[in-house]
Amino acid sequence: MGLITETTKQIDFGAVLVGTSTPKTMTIVNRYSYPITIKGIECPEGVSLIGQSIVFIPAGEAALISLKYEPARTGALKGMISIAIEQVAE
Repeated sequence: MGLITETTKQIDFGAVLVGTSTPKTMTIVNRYSYPITIKGIECPEGVSLIGQSIVFIPAGEAALISLKYEPARTGALKGMISIAIEQVAE
């Protein structure tokens, strides 16, 4: 288990037709002993962040991140979501 964990290891958007979109929410848990700020989130092609990208998460707490999948072509999408964090000074 990492210090920052996404509670769902795999996000399945299901079957989404080209020209449509579907949202999903993921939970990020801060397992550090200090607060962090999510400074940025990189998503694979067709996936985007809904709402703000800078999120404050206190130590031991969790935050919900909303994503949207809007495919530009047919076929399965596999990729990784990268999350950049920064320790918040107390």
